[in-house]
Amino acid sequence: MHHIPTARLHNFDSTGWNWGYKESNVTTLTDDPAISKVLPTRANIIEQLKALVKDAKRNDALFFCYSGHGSQVINEDEDEITTEKDGEDQTICPVDYERRGMIVDDLLNEIIVKPLPMGCRLTVLFDCCNSGSALDLLYMYGADGRIEDGANPDDPKKSPADVVYLSACRDDQGAMTDFVDGPPTGALSHCFVDALTKQPEQSYLDVLLNTRRELAGKGYNQVPQLSSSHPIDTSLQFII
Repeated sequence: MHHIPTARLHNFDSTGWNWGYKESNVTTLTDDPAISKVLPTRANIIEQLKALVKDAKRNDALFFCYSGHGSQVINEDEDEITTEKDGEDQTICPVDYERRGMIVDDLLNEIIVKPLPMGCRLTVLFDCCNSGSALDLLYMYGADGRIEDGANPDDPKKSPADVVYLSACRDDQGAMTDFVDGPPTGALSHCFVDALTKQPEQSYLDVLLNTRRELAGKGYNQVPQLSSSHPIDTSLQFII
């Protein structure tokens, strides 16, 4: 697991660009005991994700960041007709995944997207390999801000909530590790924070493109992806 993104994003919230979340409303799972005593096991991750969306209501603002290992598995469900065009499910890997299993995108969507009501906002950042469509959201955007991947209007994974997801890379790519003063850092998390530090007020498209530029400037070829639960105007200001 990458340790620094958790601390860096938290510090960024507190001092660099106030996202408005109270300390008492922030839960951290990490394998670094200096930051949290709660390990990101499969059971703990699922439990905390359910807690995040429990009792969510209109005008609530939620944020979830995952920085760690990601992978892919063969999709065994019929959803490959719609969301899984590559025939694979994207996954995140808890610290105990070898014993308890990975968490697939279908389950992530079921836990944190499907329960949300209309008018509730959830912003998600995944800094891991193969993460392009790891929330199974229906609309993906290109560099021009237009929808690249459209949805089937009858898809069961459509959601009335305002869910926006930024991934570290495409589904077929790896997510690189950067080094800030020595310790390993997820390159996406580092570049995302750098992009917003340089220009705190940006549109959704600007955040996508500037994060890509930061990564390219460091020599990384991973391409972050922006997707949403329903069509959005990517020229609107990025908010969490």
